[in-house]
Amino acid sequence: RSQELAMEGRASNFKKVLVDFESRLPSADFVAIDTELTGVDLEGEMDSFDDTAMVRLDRNCRIAERYSLIQLGLTLVSQERTGREEILNFVSYNLFAFPYAGNDLIGRDQGFFCQASALQFNAQHNVDFNTWIKDGIPYMSREDERRFKKYYARAEEKAGLLKLWKSLCQRQLPFVVHCPLDLFFLLATFERRPLPRNDPRAMAQMIKQCTPKVIDTAHLHGALGGFKRLALTKFAEDAKARYEEMASNGSVTPLKFRLVGETNSRYGSKNDMAHEAGFDSLVTAQLYAYLREISPAQVKEGANRLFLYKSIEYLDLERAAMEGEVGACMFDLSRVTLLVAALDPTEGSDAPRLIGNAGHLCKWIDALHVLVVMRASGGAAVRKAVELAKKVHGVVSWMGFDEWREGEAQKAQVASEVPDASSDAAMTGANGCKDTPAASSESNRSPSAKFFHSGHFALSRSRAKLLAVGAGMMFILLCAVRAELGSGISRLLKRLRRPVS
Repeated sequence: RSQELAMEGRASNFKKVLVDFESRLPSADFVAIDTELTGVDLEGEMDSFDDTAMVRLDRNCRIAERYSLIQLGLTLVSQERTGREEILNFVSYNLFAFPYAGNDLIGRDQGFFCQASALQFNAQHNVDFNTWIKDGIPYMSREDERRFKKYYARAEEKAGLLKLWKSLCQRQLPFVVHCPLDLFFLLATFERRPLPRNDPRAMAQMIKQCTPKVIDTAHLHGALGGFKRLALTKFAEDAKARYEEMASNGSVTPLKFRLVGETNSRYGSKNDMAHEAGFDSLVTAQLYAYLREISPAQVKEGANRLFLYKSIEYLDLERAAMEGEVGACMFDLSRVTLLVAALDPTEGSDAPRLIGNAGHLCKWIDALHVLVVMRASGGAAVRKAVELAKKVHGVVSWMGFDEWREGEAQKAQVASEVPDASSDAAMTGANGCKDTPAASSESNRSPSAKFFHSGHFALSRSRAKLLAVGAGMMFILLCAVRAELGSGISRLLKRLRRPVS
């Protein structure tokens, strides 16, 4: 019966939950974490490929500071071996969490924002809001606890869920998450607000005090490659299928999953519990177990690297701790070339499929641009780009990724300098200075479009495409020459630095 009481944590049974959780910590090898939240994004701030890693770090921190936990899901995983078979034991906890609301917390009565869509989403997945508000486990941050201790001797009795967090951090288990937002919410909830968003080194040090490493399965999705679906349950299904295929060939260690106690009776035979935090933490744990068997070296290398949606970068916690720089490129730019294809609004819908058929990774940037990852550099990249341009129809222009990003930054700067953007809205359309299919009036065209379509220089669509392709190839060639020149200069400098014997 104690296991059943331990499964779903509330204020009314938290002491028993805490005893059970702390009793299992010593034998655990890692913990998987998931959260359900009152909001997940900021109005008017959409993730985009033109964001830098620092911009994303800042945004994730502000989201975590603005909204609040509803549920915290934790799954402790312990391992044992029987012959060749590896047995993993899973114990999951689904904890309702609500900020400490006593009037004795001097100077603080914590508030938070709620997104209507987030509350609707949680309601659709059967979150009990009455339980959350009436019987949610109270919590405060370490920062609030220190303030509380100045006035009250029995501060620990008020700390609630912070006690569990302290025990977890003291154990120094690896944290497994699916996307980094869960991690930032835990830091904002239990460590301090505001988070050190402008100091990557301080952020990395704060995380290091809580866990020796963070494994983000969303980052591993791209690092391992070959998986199409990123959503947690779908990714887990695909990873399981790949693991089972490899197991049938005897190329991976046989795994056996054992759900312990109430974890088994609540989640063992059910697949419809998605978006309950405890269930999602269990799926995250199992996903990680599969990925670790499928590609152990890549999973090990992927530790402390956090996924960024719509980005060629990830958050590198090791680099942040050592150098104070948090961003790192997902791709080895000495081996790949990143291009952006600008699509024709009317004829470009099939271009991404043609690019994929030609053997190149392709990701949507927005409705009219796709990122193309070409596995070649230098002269080889130029040749491949020329071949690709011949095969793919519906592309208005090709450009390097850095060129595209700089152009987006310039557009944003121009937009910010417009005195009254609202008065121009009717003329420029919903996307401001960006060209869209709807922006068909002369005033909405780019300078190049005005030039091509003006009476002074009428250009056929086919000739315009040829010029665009030629310009794109010229750009790639210049990039290749610059890369080769830079490499030559680097080699020369190294020779000059050698001591004379």
